[in-house]
Amino acid sequence: MSIEELRGCLRTAGGKEALDAAYKLGLMANEEANAILIESLRSPLPNVRNAAALALRDNKVQGAVPVLVEAINNPANSDNRGTLVYALEEMDCGKLFSFLFRLALDSNYECRYKALGILQSRGFWVSDKDVSEAESMLNRYVKSPVRRDDDELLFVELKDVLV
Repeated sequence: MSIEELRGCLRTAGGKEALDAAYKLGLMANEEANAILIESLRSPLPNVRNAAALALRDNKVQGAVPVLVEAINNPANSDNRGTLVYALEEMDCGKLFSFLFRLALDSNYECRYKALGILQSRGFWVSDKDVSEAESMLNRYVKSPVRRDDDELLFVELKDVLV
């Protein structure tokens, strides 16, 4: 298939077809293919976003990070963000400490623990201000009535990230 056919497949395809198209674009590993995959992160179709995110993750396409963050923050994607956060695991997230910390507190189980895993596995150099803001977020959340049953272990692990 040509690169344009693969782009068209990503725009219109369902599950396996989108995954196959994204995989083939990922194998090309060139700027044009990466641009198509990054563009696909804005798709309204979760399977297309996920397929693109996986291909970008495999190739560690750092240029995808801002669009991954945009897609994760998009309220329309709130029920389909786990794979997008998973894609960030292979990227340089050094400037995303606050974003990841917030995500570890405010999202569904899968996103929370993927974000926590990134925070735990990377050596973040953060300012005192960032640490203070994260501590404030955590303290507000601890006192919040929206806490979940699985929060106690998460709180301990997030406190460990701050030391």
